[in-house]
Amino acid sequence: MNQAKPKGVPRWPLILVVFALALGQAGCGPGEPEPTPATPPTPQPAPKIETRSLYELAATDDTDALRRALRLDQAVDALNALGQTPLHIAAIKNKPANIETLLAFRSNLHAKTQKEKVDALYLACAHGSVDAVKPLVAKGGKPDSTAPNGWTAVHVAAINGRDAVLQLLHDLGKDLSPLCIDGTPLDFARIHKRDSTVQLLTRLGARKGSTMSVHLAARHGDIEALDDWLKRNRANVHFRVKKHRATPLHWAAEADQAEAAELLLNHGADKTARTDGGWTPLHSAAAKGSTNVIALLLKRRAPVNAISQSGTPLDLAKGYQQPAAAELLQARRGRAGREVSIHMAAAKGDAIAVQAFLRRGVKVDVPGPLHQSTPLHWAAGAGKVNTMEVLISLGADVDALSDSDATP
Repeated sequence: MNQAKPKGVPRWPLILVVFALALGQAGCGPGEPEPTPATPPTPQPAPKIETRSLYELAATDDTDALRRALRLDQAVDALNALGQTPLHIAAIKNKPANIETLLAFRSNLHAKTQKEKVDALYLACAHGSVDAVKPLVAKGGKPDSTAPNGWTAVHVAAINGRDAVLQLLHDLGKDLSPLCIDGTPLDFARIHKRDSTVQLLTRLGARKGSTMSVHLAARHGDIEALDDWLKRNRANVHFRVKKHRATPLHWAAEADQAEAAELLLNHGADKTARTDGGWTPLHSAAAKGSTNVIALLLKRRAPVNAISQSGTPLDLAKGYQQPAAAELLQARRGRAGREVSIHMAAAKGDAIAVQAFLRRGVKVDVPGPLHQSTPLHWAAGAGKVNTMEVLISLGADVDALSDSDATP
């Protein structure tokens, strides 16, 4: 009898197992989970490149950008096309934080603009930049430093009616009465009709120039102050300023202050006094067209044809285009310098006029009204070679000495 064959184990489960193992080895099975793909980095914006100049940054509120630019070693005091440094611009634009930053990077506090020759504090005061004034003064800015015309930062603040700046300077203990040749800030405020500024400065104790200078009392026609100066010391009528050696009468003549001039004359002022350029008060009046003072001086018999380095009063009236003054002088026999002086003829290079003087008996080496110099000195000083040759040919002494021991 045949034995029955045992039934075989079904093969399909085994096949599935083998297939699953194969898939697992290939990485397709349920084994290790697939790694999560990395998130790509977020693109970062490119660093911003600063394109603004230091001058532009100084005028903005972006102090951080200004600081970053300065760290690149840019020239902190370089001048722009207007001749200004970044500090000047920050002062004009009233940017105190930028001023602090620029000074921290060694900007020159006292640097002057190329054209006006003024510093940052002067500009801040002129533009009313109150917030800028504080750090500039704190770091050593000087309100009394002057522009070429002698005006200080206080003067220019008064001219422009910068009352807040003036109040701040007073609060900081600064002098509100610096004196220049034209007066004090209070005088300037009055001249420019800044009424509120006049009231403020008066309340703060600022002074008029006429109380500080006899010359300014004469120029401004402040009769009360001038009278006080003359009563205080009679010598004040002859007092001379260092520059040009002018007397109070010269200053009154320039400003056509006839009442002040008459007061000075009544106190003994010298109507023939000369400046270092040889000008008498009549010269000063003629150059400015001061007809009221011209009439007064001529009435007091001032010399109408006095010679200065610039000529006679008539020469000055014509040279400075003062026709009314010229007419008044000519009516009193005023003449051109070359007509009345061999020295002026020589200085003008008028050899014919020089020879005419010599024919009339004038000595070729006659000392002149200024410095005891000869006609040859005057011709040489004016560079008139032809006239020099004429004078030398007629016997002029080439070794003649003036009172300063100068030869021609």
